[in-house]
Amino acid sequence: MKYLLLYSLMLLHLVCFAQQQQQIDSLKQVIDGYAEPDTTYINLRLNYSRKRFISAPKDSNLLDYNMKTLELSKKLIFRKGEALSLNRIGVIYQYVFSNPYKALESFQESLTIIEKYGLPNRYMLGNIGNIASIYYEQKENEKALSYYKKMLDYPAYRINAYGYIGNIYGNLKQLDSSIHYYKKADKIARETKNILHIANNQSNLSVVLSDANKKEEAITAIEESLDLIDKHKLELIRAATYSNAASVYFKNSDLKKAEQYALDGLNLKDALNNLFIEEKLWEILSKIYEAKKEYAKAHNAYKRYVKLNDSITSLDRKLEISRKEMQYKSDKQQTIAHLEIERQRFIKNTSFVIGGGLLIFGLVGYFLYKRKRDALEAKKVSDFKTKVADTELRALRAQMNPHFIFNSLNSISDYMDKNDVETANDYLLKFSKLTRAILENSEKKWVLLKEDIELMKLYMDIESLRIPNKLVYTIDLDNELDLENVMVPPLMLQPFIENSIWHGIAQKNGIGTIRINAVKEEEFIILKVDDDGVGRSNVLDNMIEKTSMGLKITKSRLEVINQLKKTKGELNILDKPEGVQVVLKLPLELRF
Repeated sequence: MKYLLLYSLMLLHLVCFAQQQQQIDSLKQVIDGYAEPDTTYINLRLNYSRKRFISAPKDSNLLDYNMKTLELSKKLIFRKGEALSLNRIGVIYQYVFSNPYKALESFQESLTIIEKYGLPNRYMLGNIGNIASIYYEQKENEKALSYYKKMLDYPAYRINAYGYIGNIYGNLKQLDSSIHYYKKADKIARETKNILHIANNQSNLSVVLSDANKKEEAITAIEESLDLIDKHKLELIRAATYSNAASVYFKNSDLKKAEQYALDGLNLKDALNNLFIEEKLWEILSKIYEAKKEYAKAHNAYKRYVKLNDSITSLDRKLEISRKEMQYKSDKQQTIAHLEIERQRFIKNTSFVIGGGLLIFGLVGYFLYKRKRDALEAKKVSDFKTKVADTELRALRAQMNPHFIFNSLNSISDYMDKNDVETANDYLLKFSKLTRAILENSEKKWVLLKEDIELMKLYMDIESLRIPNKLVYTIDLDNELDLENVMVPPLMLQPFIENSIWHGIAQKNGIGTIRINAVKEEEFIILKVDDDGVGRSNVLDNMIEKTSMGLKITKSRLEVINQLKKTKGELNILDKPEGVQVVLKLPLELRF
């Protein structure tokens, strides 16, 4: 279960709701009565938008309001106003419209202005924290953690940083570290009487305490959070806290309360502006229904969860975010390079005035600078290509998952339609285990050979339920292969096993056999999938098209791996009198 810490760093100074609303009304009156826009007027608008977002996070009109503030700041050449307006705009895109692309663009533009015009570092921290949150929502925990740790250097921001770091360690299942950081955040929140932070930290702490099997402490923490939310009308974190409450009560075997909080969370249409929260609510709801043996509801909830998970972690989103990050770094380097060139030009002009000797010195200095700059540019291009290749590899892996997930869901539906509840239940349990493993592995570049083989076994067991008494398989692994140390790209064999089952053995009269073999050969591992099905010559055109798609994806994955590892992996498909043999040659990757 992921932990939900979904508020912006702009929310550092929250007071109780009634006081906040009075301040908002007073600010609005002052702003409406202001004669001529100046920097004080811009500061008032920025303060109003911050307080208004706290009290009414669903107010999408704040986007236009902050756009207007940005426009006025540009006219006044008020850099602080520009930077903070862009930060506010990014927050609204991120948490109101669930648009990480636009959010990241705004945060990076804000950072550029802060760095270019030397604004105080405290203005950077809001952007850094929100950029980290984008990576957190995309489940890139290590990258998010590196951003959050930057905030620890600033005492005023430590309360936020501790909470965020607690989230990350919770996701990584380092529970003691997670509890430690949550309690550090909670201590500061109570010392400063920051109600929002207390409620949010207790909400997130309850989940990690539950994972650590400290169930009574978890219940106490979540109940304090829920009481504070109701007492102080903290609508900003209500949906996230309901999600955490559903998880805690589920792990405490209180299915009634767990279901109620999950449904209440989904019914918060005005507050539920974040796909990340909605995804978690459907995930826990599917587990609740499964525990209650309401399998049709569990099936429907799980499909909703998978659809949202695919939307959040899709490679199109990650690729766009990566490109925006690289574009920001490229623009930043170009700005620095431009300033350096201007400095060198000044040195050169001064050298003409001083004398010929200094002129030569300046030219030499410029030549050395240019050579260094060209080397840095070449390195930047190389790093860019490597990162794009890595992102493409993730995209190709992501294409593997939805295809057979939804095939299996359809099979479960068929068993339910036939009232074969026992088989449907067995199928659903195996499918759930397989799907969780696939979702976990889809974020990894390499997995243990042992884990991948086990996943393929489970996949073939599930597929055999769809064609009963038709499929047997054997797996032969070289004794020289250390299954606890050898790593392979996840799901590389799956499309060929799928082709063997559905285009070979399913079309055959009688029982068919699939043989999987793995051997070590110098600095490579050789993987084989061998079947005795009907062979490719007897496959229909539409089946050939599907087979070709699986082959194309795997070849593309192999090309990217060869590029990243500087190796010569190969894929060969051999037609036999009966069946097909696939031979996949991969670089030998070791865990240690």
